[in-house]
Amino acid sequence: MINTIATIHIGEPKQARCCAESLGSSGAKDDARDASVLVELGRSPAHLPAAWTPPSEEARRLARALARHESLTAKKSRETQQLRAQIALTMPVVEHAIAEMDAKWARALLREAPTPRHIAMLSRERLTALMKGARKETIERMWTAIQATESLDMT
Repeated sequence: MINTIATIHIGEPKQARCCAESLGSSGAKDDARDASVLVELGRSPAHLPAAWTPPSEEARRLARALARHESLTAKKSRETQQLRAQIALTMPVVEHAIAEMDAKWARALLREAPTPRHIAMLSRERLTALMKGARKETIERMWTAIQATESLDMT
């Protein structure tokens, strides 16, 4: 059981500034003046904000889950940009042909053929299998990009 020692009201800064101006503030700022303005604001029932209550455990869990989701989304975005930049360095034509890095087929293709040498070894049939679910125009664009990609033949 929690004993209430004080009631907390969270006011808006703009409302406090307007209150200070209505009280004839000189515009000077110091803690004593700010405190007296807040006291006057709190004495006015019409301007007193609702009492603050701490969020429920459910709301706190939701806030943590949302923060984690935002963090993971930002991380995924950074890593996708790094992947796209790396592919642009090694296989610029292929990178240009991949409109959406998050497409399932793009991940499958890059897993199987991460370098120009690997991508040059793909057959059209294997490419079509890897790009399952992609439109025919997309597969055609990727095949053209693969053919235009130069690989270093090393023995």
